[in-house]
Amino acid sequence: ELRLSEDIINEELKGQASKYGFCMLLHSKLKTKFEELKVEKNKIFGRLYFQAKERKSQATGRPFTEDMAKAWVEKHPKYIKACLACIKAKDNADAIYSCIKSFEQRKDLAQSISSNLRNQS
Repeated sequence: ELRLSEDIINEELKGQASKYGFCMLLHSKLKTKFEELKVEKNKIFGRLYFQAKERKSQATGRPFTEDMAKAWVEKHPKYIKACLACIKAKDNADAIYSCIKSFEQRKDLAQSISSNLRNQS
């Protein structure tokens, strides 16, 4: 049988609030950074797309079609770099969100255990 000390549970709960708060703050900042990077990625796409529409196909000598312009942008190193930055920022925000969910599950478990201990007394 597993025996838990109420003192140990209380000690764990004391430090959890500040860690949880820090994770929430960090998650918020990482989400903001991700949104900023998405806006920057869209700006880069727009600038490059405009450049692409002014280009002419080497094969036909005619201006790029919509699909050709989009493909040119999606292969451009600046756009690829912006996409990778967005992916990394989202991954960072998601990792912290996982920590937040873990804290919430831990809080629920600690409350259940604490309630059970009170009922046993």
